[in-house]
Amino acid sequence: MAAVIDDLVNSATTHAQNMEFVLMMLQTLNLSPVDWSSSLPIADLRRVAHDLGWLGVGRADIVMSAVAHQSVGLRYYNLWNQWGKQCRELYNKLVKTWIDATDLLGAMVHVVQEESGSGVRISDSLILTCAHCIISPDDPDDEDCQLEPPNRVGRVKVLLLGSGEWCLAECVKADDKIDLALLQILTPIRQSVSYPSIGPSDCKASPVLCVGNPCEFDLEADDPNATITFTPPIFHTSKGRLTGPTNPTRCVDLGLGKSRHTAWTYWGHSGAPLINRHGQIVGIHNSWDEDRGTRHCVSSAEIAEFVGSE
Repeated sequence: MAAVIDDLVNSATTHAQNMEFVLMMLQTLNLSPVDWSSSLPIADLRRVAHDLGWLGVGRADIVMSAVAHQSVGLRYYNLWNQWGKQCRELYNKLVKTWIDATDLLGAMVHVVQEESGSGVRISDSLILTCAHCIISPDDPDDEDCQLEPPNRVGRVKVLLLGSGEWCLAECVKADDKIDLALLQILTPIRQSVSYPSIGPSDCKASPVLCVGNPCEFDLEADDPNATITFTPPIFHTSKGRLTGPTNPTRCVDLGLGKSRHTAWTYWGHSGAPLINRHGQIVGIHNSWDEDRGTRHCVSSAEIAEFVGSE
């Protein structure tokens, strides 16, 4: 193994910036020697990952996820370093003035991929998000996905947690009809955090906080100067209220969530939890009605049934 690594490193061209995130992920997984330089090319890393049979679980697709999303991951690696403190300050401010709940920021999740996405930890090992956040570049467009959803189970995602840690997780359950998915955490998480429980189904007019990851451009865009203009650009906390059920006809015709809410959201917020004053999940943001300008979520009753059947 040492000879193979030496040959690769000696013949490598420099891709220091692109490889920073990948090597950080691999070291988090305890998969690569700590003395590897950051000059190892992605193509060689890809080959070594397969040939050397890395991973305690014996699956090179976990490393491949880190490799595939290294450019997006690097963006968020840098954003967290720059904005982590402001994320915490905004969250603390709204928690105290709006819902007076426990500290749950560490349970919030960003799904690192070109179209962004959000989620929330609901246990030591499980993450809840939207089914449509578990995407693959080979998936058909949205309309075709509604007619014949892809098999999302088994897909591995790179995740940034609200605690600043990274992990990898595999989709173990998905339901496109209600737009929910469960991810099983595959890698160690060092920090202990509190996470929310599932709230009651009768929550009309309940004040809520929403923590998500807004983005107005393709995160794998070629433009290196493209920036997210929202402040903060990650783990953005907004406040609002649940405002009752969605018209059933519009749910079916437009694919909207069954509950409405007023918390500010944008592209990338799909999968973001709506948290009530008791620190409970009372909705998962998943859609908006562009004709009426209303925001919608998967209801807490649907969430409880989906999670409870696991």
